[in-house]
Amino acid sequence: MTRTKLVLIILVSFLTSNLVTAQQIRKFESSLGKKRTAAINEIVNDFEKYLDSNFLGKKLDSKYDKYLEELSKGNLSKKWRISPSNMTKYKKLKLFDEFGTVRADTVWYDGELVNYIWENDDLIQSIVPFNDVSIDTIIDETKNEIFTQMQVEGKFYIALETIYEENSLVRGLLDSRFAQGNFYDKKWYAGELFKAKLDYSDYFVKRIIAIGTNEFE
Repeated sequence: MTRTKLVLIILVSFLTSNLVTAQQIRKFESSLGKKRTAAINEIVNDFEKYLDSNFLGKKLDSKYDKYLEELSKGNLSKKWRISPSNMTKYKKLKLFDEFGTVRADTVWYDGELVNYIWENDDLIQSIVPFNDVSIDTIIDETKNEIFTQMQVEGKFYIALETIYEENSLVRGLLDSRFAQGNFYDKKWYAGELFKAKLDYSDYFVKRIIAIGTNEFE
């Protein structure tokens, strides 16, 4: 293969990749609408200012990497928070997942498993008892434990679903969220993103991190 042909193949591949990405961005932003798209762009800009202020002397890619690593370990000295005034504005746009707290409404032991049902739910979930923990202890702990549960999916993730088939990163993210269920753990989320060794210049990567790891007021 001649050098000219090789360069041409690389160029065509690059242009095709950029075209596909541009199509995905248009589809995503079309689902969001202009106001939500502008709001998310603003959030990304504010997030990168936060990175610049809190991870000095590093390139932007390294700042993203360090942020995810520290968040996954629970070691952030200052959490990323959208300002209260901006959050009020963004909440009106329904950008974010909405969360509430739930606890087990009914807990019982069937002779093999400790079973429980969440408040306002009819799905039975089960715990396998450990030999060194009494059944009564497991039942009491399950009754008293309070969980944070996603109750309404944000428009940001609904827009990502429109490119689920075309974008492997988005597909992996949404599949992971589904596997985790409605119970949301930012440390887990950051850890998964950190382990993926992402391209932090990517349009969707920036938005997934800035939206998904914000410490909601």
